[in-house]
Amino acid sequence: MKMHLLLKFFLLDLILLSQIRGQKACLEEERLGLLDLKSFANKFHSDHSDLIFPSWVDDPESDCCVWQRGTCNSTTGRVIQLSLYNETRYAMNYCPRPSFWNHDKSEPLLWNISLFQRFKELRTLDLSYNEIDGWMQNQGSEGFLRLELLETLDLTCNNLGNNTLQSLRKLTSLKNLILRSNLLEGSFPVEELSVLESLETLDLSQNFVNGFPRMLVMVRLYLRRDAERRKRLLAMFKFYMEICRAVSSFLTLLSAASTLCTYRPRVRSYALDFATNREYVRRLVYDNDISCISQIRMNRVTFLKLCEMLESIGGLKSTKNMLVDEQVAIFLHIIAHHVKNRVISLNFRRSGESISRHFHNVLAAVLKLQEHLFRKPEPIPTNSTDNRWKWFKNCLGALDGTYIRVKVPSADKPRYRTRKGNIATNMLGVCTPDMQFVFVLPGWEGSVADGRVLRDALRRRNGLKVPNGCYYLVDAGYTNCEGFLAPYRGQRYHLNEWRQGHEPSSPEEFFNMKHAAARNVIERCFGLLKMRWGILRSPSFYPIRIHNRIIIACCLLHNFIRREMSFDPIEMDLGEYVETNIAVDEDFISTIDPTDVWGNFRMELANQMFNEWQASRQNDD
Repeated sequence: MKMHLLLKFFLLDLILLSQIRGQKACLEEERLGLLDLKSFANKFHSDHSDLIFPSWVDDPESDCCVWQRGTCNSTTGRVIQLSLYNETRYAMNYCPRPSFWNHDKSEPLLWNISLFQRFKELRTLDLSYNEIDGWMQNQGSEGFLRLELLETLDLTCNNLGNNTLQSLRKLTSLKNLILRSNLLEGSFPVEELSVLESLETLDLSQNFVNGFPRMLVMVRLYLRRDAERRKRLLAMFKFYMEICRAVSSFLTLLSAASTLCTYRPRVRSYALDFATNREYVRRLVYDNDISCISQIRMNRVTFLKLCEMLESIGGLKSTKNMLVDEQVAIFLHIIAHHVKNRVISLNFRRSGESISRHFHNVLAAVLKLQEHLFRKPEPIPTNSTDNRWKWFKNCLGALDGTYIRVKVPSADKPRYRTRKGNIATNMLGVCTPDMQFVFVLPGWEGSVADGRVLRDALRRRNGLKVPNGCYYLVDAGYTNCEGFLAPYRGQRYHLNEWRQGHEPSSPEEFFNMKHAAARNVIERCFGLLKMRWGILRSPSFYPIRIHNRIIIACCLLHNFIRREMSFDPIEMDLGEYVETNIAVDEDFISTIDPTDVWGNFRMELANQMFNEWQASRQNDD
């Protein structure tokens, strides 16, 4: 019983394999050949050219295998049958002597046989009811030379005359020849048929041939020898025996395999096991906030808000095999821990291609949130009580550059090499006092100075905007100019220099101390960003172009977490932040050239700060 079932399965596999290739479209060479046939026919029927083969259109996208009057081989896509009969006369079964093509009978209708030479697998050709008078000059037997597979030729109701058979001598595969009503006269040339060894059927009715009845419908010629028939039967029998031998060997092999392998363990693949995959996502994200923050850097509520935002604004969609939350969890887990694709593939039980595709889909969706997640800068108000910022009225925040290590081609490494010898990109970051990014510009080589990156940011159409009357705090590496307030050079500046009882002794030193305390927000912002996203702490596995997009996405997600989460363990290690709510102006600064006006502004601000500080100390005494 088992062997019987195995045999059935084997035969079913043979049938499926024979059909696996499916239907092919026609070849371009044969499509052009059909159009040449139509063009040739239109020459004799110019008044009604639109009625000649209307489905044969000169369109490269059109499949000639579905055109009328033709049939193609389903495996090779080549034309095997052409029915070029006169449709009107064929339907009426009427064979008038005036030509169907309405041509001048003073010029005989000569058919161009060479037009059929492109159809190398043509087996059936119907040219009936066309009143063809003959073939073009020097195209008789030579014209049919390449039709090696032609088996049926219908020339009913033409005017070919007695020279027809001589021109068909090269059709050695011809089995059926129909010459009804072709003005054949006199004695029938039997010797012309001797070379047509495969001919089985000959129709000579409605002609005037001696030796054959005038109304003869079919004349069957059996030219095959008994030896040839026996040879064919013997070949078929041998083929049958080979098939039986192959089936027997296959069944023997199956029997031996079933004996040796009584137990075959189940091999698990990457086929979708939805319940198993959802269980891993549940443990990763939805079990509790502690594990969720540890794995994807945000709590469960924030994660669900992010998924909703990416779906509604970013255009991220669930697929047949993966929901949106799993796609986002994969992306966040990769950038949070800088995990390789193969590790994520193993953990989430997905193929490497699926992991890579969904990573890039989520990355593109996050980048679409720039208008919603980049913080709009707001000036420090006059009545600010923050000890770090109350001295800097109308200040928007701070900016600086930071190095993020990347992988680049060997030829580009000299341009990306920093002063410390690392291969990195110089990213410009601009943040508000509450440590949210306003603008980021990654991609510049590590060897480029910070000032050049800032100039590029100001010149871009969608670059950094600094309203007139407002400014950002910058370090001594930048020029002190309108819109960018730098510390005094040659004076103590860093915060650790003011500890252990060291107090400022001049307005410049006091200004630098307060400037360093406020501007330190950008340093803390960079530190928090790199602590949160591990992919920014070491060279990425991605090309530099993709890595720059990842940097922007990390900054956007940093802002989203700060906006949505009231408590962030990573943030607590870096201190608290300040919120402000003041609108900005509409005119912007576009250059960073040093000016005396801005130098005087810094000097006046330093004196004012120093005087107020001294006055407060005297009041305390």
